[in-house]
Amino acid sequence: MATADERTDLYSLGCVLYEMLTGAPPFPYKIMEMVRNAHLTEPAASPRSRVPEIPEALDALTLKLLAKDPNDRHASAEELVAELDALLGDPEALVGQAPKSVSAVGIRGWVDPALAG
Repeated sequence: MATADERTDLYSLGCVLYEMLTGAPPFPYKIMEMVRNAHLTEPAASPRSRVPEIPEALDALTLKLLAKDPNDRHASAEELVAELDALLGDPEALVGQAPKSVSAVGIRGWVDPALAG
């Protein structure tokens, strides 16, 4: 078994971000053993597959945080922050369509295209 390091925390952050974006956990099984096994073996579905309005860049970042192989995740929180800073420096990357209803998405604050330019 691999040793836990800060990439383990980044995986956990990815789980929280996924639920904030979609309103559901990445593995919404009712049986805890199935949830545990899914965290170990199943790739998470794209957040955009659940909420198409999520910007592609945010979808990709979330899936990178949820990568099964720690080597496929950000190497550190600093690397994640650098990627987020780059995304925030490019407002077009985070522009998403407004969700049809707030209840359909767990996160508020989509970048308004009028504010992006």
